[in-house]
Amino acid sequence: MLFRSTSGFCFLLCGGAVKWGSKLQNVTALSTTESEVYALTESTKELLYLRTMLAELGYGDLSRPAVMYEDNSACIAQGRDLRSRSKAKHYVLRLRFLQERVARGEIHLWHCPTKLMVADALTKQLEHGQFQRLRDHMLGRASLVSAP
Repeated sequence: MLFRSTSGFCFLLCGGAVKWGSKLQNVTALSTTESEVYALTESTKELLYLRTMLAELGYGDLSRPAVMYEDNSACIAQGRDLRSRSKAKHYVLRLRFLQERVARGEIHLWHCPTKLMVADALTKQLEHGQFQRLRDHMLGRASLVSAP
């Protein structure tokens, strides 16, 4: 039996979800941080596509970084720091991709408490009330946090 994590993302624009998804990861991660790096990498690729499309349509400002919310502090630290890490050798390409996007100012990694992580509604079993709060935020009905 394989134990693979589920990645999820939800992109909000003007207070409502414009793209979302969840998918079983293709690899078995050896740590929570590694699993989060995989998820953040896939989300970043989706984000870069959306930003480019919106810019071509005349919306969006590519000079400002997009905010990527992440609830794993180690993942944020690895994504921000360009030093190589001996414990991350097996996923260094994905990590380098994130680090380059942060260094270029395309994305900004922002810590979000787990209870406010909207994508968890797509990847985890949650209590009914918590699921409803996250769902309502995705639909633009309620606000959980303000953007940095």
